[in-house]
Amino acid sequence: MASHPPGQLSDKALSEVIGTLEQAEQHHRNWLHDLHASMICGRPFDDAVFPADAHCRCRFGRWYYHNEHQVLRDDPEYQALDTQHKAMHDCARKLAGVIADGQIIAEADYRGFVDCQQRFSQTLLTLRDQLKECLHSFDALTGVMTRSPFMKHLTMEQARSTRNGEASTVALIDIDHFKQVNDTHGHLVGDRVLQSFAQYLLRSLRAYDSVCRYGGEEFVVCLPQTTLASSVTVMERMRRELADLTIQPDGGPALRITVSVGLAELRPELPPDGTLELADGALYRAKAHGRNRVMVHVNTADER
Repeated sequence: MASHPPGQLSDKALSEVIGTLEQAEQHHRNWLHDLHASMICGRPFDDAVFPADAHCRCRFGRWYYHNEHQVLRDDPEYQALDTQHKAMHDCARKLAGVIADGQIIAEADYRGFVDCQQRFSQTLLTLRDQLKECLHSFDALTGVMTRSPFMKHLTMEQARSTRNGEASTVALIDIDHFKQVNDTHGHLVGDRVLQSFAQYLLRSLRAYDSVCRYGGEEFVVCLPQTTLASSVTVMERMRRELADLTIQPDGGPALRITVSVGLAELRPELPPDGTLELADGALYRAKAHGRNRVMVHVNTADER
């Protein structure tokens, strides 16, 4: 799972899903134990093993096929569970039918069942672990990535960009005079401004761009497959839109904000934090030149 989509699955909901997956794994183990007890010890099979829709009737199936979180339904690991879970139940029904007919299970059929249940169990655990990682990778207030996982992502993007010979850009964005918002209107209003700003970024960027709350009112955006010149166009558009955007916190005054942006290219010879330092230098100059503007780091004295 690439990310935990902000605003669609809250931390509370995410924790509940993780708990459900852990319960599903335990139910799976119990079901597997009972099935083997019937195959090996002669215990009668549960009637629920035989219906063609047994995969929909078990505890996991009842949750899986009625899960309302579209966020999970779009995840490849989650989608894989459907086929794997059904295949496992189909194999179990076949083995139970052989035993019920007084026959001996063929070794190849038993191995096929074991492979099915192991694939299902592994996918279930992988999805759970990915969700746990998401739970600790996103800022609770704004829903965007936190610094540590973002830096790992930036390292991977740098390697991909270098391997493919493509330009990628990093933008460091600061909300201008944000301290005044907190001092004048209070921190609750300030939090609402941060949330609105983060949601604007997520709506305005491409699906494969990534956003991080770098600290306080500073955000970092990674723009893969984007040159500095194209990044300037993108950030100038967003800067103008934000200047015209009215933020209306619940019960609070209508506010407008501006942003200053520093841009730097993600270079193969620099570690990602080095690129961020260059972007920070460009951001510093944007502030020094009056804020509400985009500045680019370049190697010559003729900087933007």
